[in-house]
Amino acid sequence: MTQMLAIGASYKLTDDIVLSLAWTHQFRNSISGPVLQIPGERIKLDAQMDSIVVGLNVQFGGPRKHADNSISSGGDSLPAPPAGSAAPDSPPPGFTASPPPVAADGPAVPATLPSTSNVVSE
Repeated sequence: MTQMLAIGASYKLTDDIVLSLAWTHQFRNSISGPVLQIPGERIKLDAQMDSIVVGLNVQFGGPRKHADNSISSGGDSLPAPPAGSAAPDSPPPGFTASPPPVAADGPAVPATLPSTSNVVSE
């Protein structure tokens, strides 16, 4: 058989159980030729096949931990913060913000360098 068609689907019954079902069809094909062991004899093989496949996937145990301490629960996983650390958006302990530096004769000094996108090279 040289050509096959297959279709399948899976359905999540619970967080830990998935049911899968598939159907395959191998199209009819025939071949004929001599039988090597018996001189002068010929054989013809004609075949077509259909099959149904059912699967049940069961996950045992709780959520799995990865090397980076993240926990997967079927969706996206985020790394767990180390013990005793602050949230990612908060400054480190002991950090205090201060106003930008002021030049001796007047306006504030810019905190970043000007953009070089408008510079023309010669």
